[in-house]
Amino acid sequence: MALKRLSTAEMVQISGPWVTNGTPARKGLQALPECVGILPRVEEAHKQLHGARPGQGDARAAAISAEAAEIDARHDAVVRGVDLVLDGIALLLGEGGRAREIDAARSILTPEGVSIISTSYRNEAGAAALLASRLGRAPDVTKLLASIVVDKKTTLASFVNERIALGERLGELEDERAQLRLAATESSAVANVNARNAWIRAVNALIANAELAGIPPEQDAMLFGALREAKTKANRRGKAPAVEPTPGAADPNAIPSPIPS
Repeated sequence: MALKRLSTAEMVQISGPWVTNGTPARKGLQALPECVGILPRVEEAHKQLHGARPGQGDARAAAISAEAAEIDARHDAVVRGVDLVLDGIALLLGEGGRAREIDAARSILTPEGVSIISTSYRNEAGAAALLASRLGRAPDVTKLLASIVVDKKTTLASFVNERIALGERLGELEDERAQLRLAATESSAVANVNARNAWIRAVNALIANAELAGIPPEQDAMLFGALREAKTKANRRGKAPAVEPTPGAADPNAIPSPIPS
């Protein structure tokens, strides 16, 4: 039997009655000396199929999420705080030259407004990197930020640098999160293949031993009827020819059928 064409879900459904105590299929297999010795292998393979399903991450992934959430909260507070300070100073100074300098600084720091704090961690990380690049080409803005003292000797420049550092860390965490997801996906794929192969080997052994036992057709149907039906349908799926799309009337590349003469 080409059992490899079966889906993992089909495998689980098929072997369920064999490994569940009290079912007719389970009792029937236990009554066959040739098959009862194979049942532990079938049970183990059935468990592996369930265990191979993707999980919800690990302890490191949870730690990354917690750290990223904490950093994001501080990042958002810094973005809003710096913008509010600059906005307040501009309002107090009116239309003077200093106010125009502050407006120019805000356009460098938050060109799209503080809505950046409502975007993804990855976007916030990228925005911080772009900000660092813009500041490197805007010495007047850097000088202005360094001249505004917020708390004793702490200037706005310090908070802007903190924002850049926080964004960089968010980017690092997102990179690590992506690597963990990829590794988990690859690990799950390997585990699923191994579980399916173990199931196929166990089921093939079970079928061969049942044939050695010389079970009657009605017992074979009770034990393996669902398996044979699923295998037949799976074979049809695998052998079905690909259906080429038929050009429609609205398809500009469609070739019209010749008109009968």
